[in-house]
Amino acid sequence: IGLGDDDTGSRIPITGPDGKKTFLKYKGREVWSKVNSDMLRKVVYATEGGKYLSVKPGTTLDLGQIYEKLIATAQKRELESVTMMQYDEKFQIFIALGIVLIIWESLISERRKT
Repeated sequence: IGLGDDDTGSRIPITGPDGKKTFLKYKGREVWSKVNSDMLRKVVYATEGGKYLSVKPGTTLDLGQIYEKLIATAQKRELESVTMMQYDEKFQIFIALGIVLIIWESLISERRKT
């Protein structure tokens, strides 16, 4: 979600240590931030299933509705498309065979000593 204006920009509000609301300053001057919609669009569209939403100042935004429409439905589609491989474990056969061979080898070596 790109919040802001590409042209004018806006000041960055902060709350000071005393709880007073003010704006971010750098070298004594207020910092103005502009949204770079073109760059955000490039980043979003470079990702699979990305969506970009530009919100101008003064616009009312219902994040719950946006979540339901975009994110929740995308997650549901993702969960539906996941496939899982499950392998049958067959190692027990080889462990049993190894134990039998070790026992057999110990019996053979005892007979040679006597």
